[in-house]
Amino acid sequence: MWKSVNSGTTNDLYDVIWDGRQFICTGYNGIILTSIDGADWTPQNSNVTGFIKSITYNGEIYVAVGNTGTILTSTDSITWTKRTPDTNYSIFSVIYGNNKFVAVGAYGLILTSSDGVNWTKQISGVDTSLNTVVWNGTQYVASGSGAILTSIDGIIWEKLSVSSGITFLSSVNGEDRSIAVGENGILYESFDGKKWVSKPSGTLNNLNDIMWDGNNYIAVGDNGVIVYGIPFGSPIPPVDPDPPQTPEDPEPPQTPDPYTVGDLTFTDILDNPIQLPQPGTMIVANTIVTKNDSSESQATLLIVLYNESNKMEQLSLMRIKLSKEQSIEFGTSINLPKDIEGYSIKAFVWDSLGNQNPLSNVISYRNTGE
Repeated sequence: MWKSVNSGTTNDLYDVIWDGRQFICTGYNGIILTSIDGADWTPQNSNVTGFIKSITYNGEIYVAVGNTGTILTSTDSITWTKRTPDTNYSIFSVIYGNNKFVAVGAYGLILTSSDGVNWTKQISGVDTSLNTVVWNGTQYVASGSGAILTSIDGIIWEKLSVSSGITFLSSVNGEDRSIAVGENGILYESFDGKKWVSKPSGTLNNLNDIMWDGNNYIAVGDNGVIVYGIPFGSPIPPVDPDPPQTPEDPEPPQTPDPYTVGDLTFTDILDNPIQLPQPGTMIVANTIVTKNDSSESQATLLIVLYNESNKMEQLSLMRIKLSKEQSIEFGTSINLPKDIEGYSIKAFVWDSLGNQNPLSNVISYRNTGE
């Protein structure tokens, strides 16, 4: 269960880390906050007034970066010292990996440091903003406005090809892959940091940050959007919530389902109605679910694209907890393949993705190839 706590500030907060002993949070107007338990926060004096966008820790020294070339360091998270890198460009992200700090920012800015105090400019080869940088265990990956860059040493950078007009806002490394998210719900996946493949996120809202908790990816974005998903490409149990009936099947129980799922409707990304989804296009699938009983447990509402072998190919979900007779609308983007014969789109409610116990009827749209 989540609850709101008093941070002691109304300024925007941009980044938070856990150093093994405490949380440290940074934000607008030079905000730095520390907390042992995540509930009670203490402000620290950063001696700067611009935004502090990102913070990292290598076990010995904290490094925070932000507006107009701001770099701050501290050994105790209380007393902060301003450093003087050779730039006035804003710095948006900093990471420690491979015994080196790497920071990225506006106009393709890349800075490196072995101690967090002395910084060296590197050549990025791009002049657009770099919004995030991560270390994936073998290389650094920086991403931003229409660019993904990789580097083994933080000095020599290689630009990878991605579609123009894409702006990445955050990235993270999971167990075996990197995920980058950004504006308009974009989500890209890479297993080697070099080849990036677009994946459906289930939203068209900006995704501003993404984390990996050891089992799942969790991305957050505009308008309160939270996208939660198992790793793309990982085996998803291909359970069909609406298996074909055979004469030997027992009669289903007559107890009303806890939830009722309404008909699927489709629109394009501009919200224009679609009667017949077309191959090779992005559509938005929508449904409304209504609670029928007074139980208080959470459930999982899913919209899933199944292939011709009845295996899940794309999955979007939302955790719900509704009161009796309360309804909620859910819509998600789906990238249809060029050949959709035999494919189906289904909407239904399970108790959870792990247990997969059905709690509703199943609404299905199937392409017949006609």
